[in-house]
Amino acid sequence: MVRHLDIRTIRFSTIFLTIIFLNSCGPRSGVHHDNETEKNKVVQTPICGNALDNESSSDGAKLFKINCAVCHSAFTDQNFLGPGLKGIKYRLPNPPDDWFIKYTINCDKVFASGDAYAAKLRGENKDQRMTVFEGILTEEDAREIYNYLTKSMATEAVP
Repeated sequence: MVRHLDIRTIRFSTIFLTIIFLNSCGPRSGVHHDNETEKNKVVQTPICGNALDNESSSDGAKLFKINCAVCHSAFTDQNFLGPGLKGIKYRLPNPPDDWFIKYTINCDKVFASGDAYAAKLRGENKDQRMTVFEGILTEEDAREIYNYLTKSMATEAVP
């Protein structure tokens, strides 16, 4: 006897598997500092089967791959789970690096402060909330990611 699945069962299964995937591939398994004496040494644990690039890669590239690439593309402006980040420095409020760092560390605080651009992002992304990286990434980590995004091919073609 062949059992036919109804649309509700398929939807439930898809949502369930997506939630499991996102929880198992989150940034909390990514970057951390060993201890106080080695704060400048970044320890990286690959997630979701993404091997890290060779040692010549910048810390920003590694941090992006570990913490951001699950939801964002650095090289397109197309939305995935979150918006594409190509040309990011041309879209953010001034000063863009400071705004990026604050938003990356704790997007909820920036949104709660009444920031218009944060509200616009949340609306454009159907209220999809970004992971809060406070306690996971430092401001320096977020700056490394910003520098990677703005000094890479990701922003070359955007005026």
